[in-house]
Amino acid sequence: MKARALLSLCLLLAPAAVFPDELLYRSNSFGMLLERIAPYRRDESAWIMSVKRSGETEVRSLVDNGKEVRRWEASSSGGQTAERELDGGTLAARRVYDSSGALVQEEQYEAGSLKQKTLYTYAGTRLLRVRTLDRDAATLFTDEYVYATNGSLREVRRTGPAGSVGQSSVRAGGSGIFEERTVAGDTLLVARYDAQGRLTSRERRTGGVTVLREDLTFGRDKDLLVSSTEKRPAEGTTIDRVYDDAGRLARETTTGPSGGPTVDTWTRDGAGRVLSRVRRGPAGLEVWNDTLRADGSVSREEYTRRGSLEKVTIYGEGKLRTEELYREGALFLRAFFDGDTRLKEEVWSGGTLVRTRNYP
Repeated sequence: MKARALLSLCLLLAPAAVFPDELLYRSNSFGMLLERIAPYRRDESAWIMSVKRSGETEVRSLVDNGKEVRRWEASSSGGQTAERELDGGTLAARRVYDSSGALVQEEQYEAGSLKQKTLYTYAGTRLLRVRTLDRDAATLFTDEYVYATNGSLREVRRTGPAGSVGQSSVRAGGSGIFEERTVAGDTLLVARYDAQGRLTSRERRTGGVTVLREDLTFGRDKDLLVSSTEKRPAEGTTIDRVYDDAGRLARETTTGPSGGPTVDTWTRDGAGRVLSRVRRGPAGLEVWNDTLRADGSVSREEYTRRGSLEKVTIYGEGKLRTEELYREGALFLRAFFDGDTRLKEEVWSGGTLVRTRNYP
């Protein structure tokens, strides 16, 4: 019994003695260190991360079913740490960290060639500026971080290269980001968020004048959209939308400067796929009925107005489709398309084919 116990103890201690410079972890496709494991468990997981250290050098290898797919090589010198990331043996990224571990430079590579470089500037522990350069060292954009007196992040401003009119900024409150602004020429886009980070309104201004604004309302107990209102002041148009319990569009009411409102309602199946759309407005009652395939794609759509069939669209493979036009319920034109290209046209009268035209 003593000999057997001694043998078991030697087997347990053996892996540490055989692999003194390698640590193994159960991982995932992102290379996360999920669980430290012994070498004999190497084959228990599809994703394994190997970490080897020697002096100031560390090599991490991500293995997928025994094959290395990602590697990180880091070495320290002069108070800085440089890290190379390889994808399938090809350089994918390079990063440089200062003595405190803060990232100061990051390079992205494509097919082994430099694609983009990002430089980070700090004041103490605060990030002040981020410059992103292209492969030729020309500035793509610069992000500047502005802080409140209490040290919290107040705003992030993004500007393009010299002479560019584009600019973006993010204003942050105590509970997180609450406003984002993007300027392009004389157009300003504004997006606002609530304390949960949900988009509550978006606005587009041109020349200082609001041309579109949309306000969104969410349910109290879940992050699903309940309703929204879109206003286009220049057109005098307001669009009110109501969403179902799954956050899908159920009803849309459009009110314009003249005429009565137009109301669109959608009917869906149990999987949320649209089966029909009904519109009630100045043009009368309009209905679009869809027939779905097993995969959920539309195979046929029928359009009726004031109870009379006017158009049938039949969808074939790829971009092929057939459009049939009706007058007083009778077919008078059938056209065949491949995307936007008209292939053939048939003219019908009284249920009889009158003539056919093929398009080159």
